[in-house]
Amino acid sequence: MKVTIMRGHSGSGKTTKAIEIKNNSDVKTVIVSADDYFTKKGKYKFNHNLLRLAHDLCYNRFVKALEQGYNVVVDNTNILSWEFDKYINYCEENNHNYEIVVCNGNYTSIHNVPVEVIEKQKLNLAMDFIFQNDVEI
Repeated sequence: MKVTIMRGHSGSGKTTKAIEIKNNSDVKTVIVSADDYFTKKGKYKFNHNLLRLAHDLCYNRFVKALEQGYNVVVDNTNILSWEFDKYINYCEENNHNYEIVVCNGNYTSIHNVPVEVIEKQKLNLAMDFIFQNDVEI
């Protein structure tokens, strides 16, 4: 099975790319996202207090989909490396191929994330790349 882990700030094109990957796959592919937890009857209502639960449920859906033979696209922001380490660890422990796709477009956030939050996400993502790659500044 193959896993694709999306990374990028809100409004960077992650969901659009995830759908493209799923639609262009010759293998059964599912998209899992913590945002799914906050979407009821087509309406998105974010609750920061439930974010940990949403991510736990996303991870459980990820594991279940792989166990059922699906390829999986993880469509979360994954701004900091530790946010997706458990997905990579699971892949490595279970011999699943994985790739990380970084999106950096500037589209309108479908979840109306405030601009200041998006700017902070961009900065944190850039800093994470610097620290993970030992880039000197």
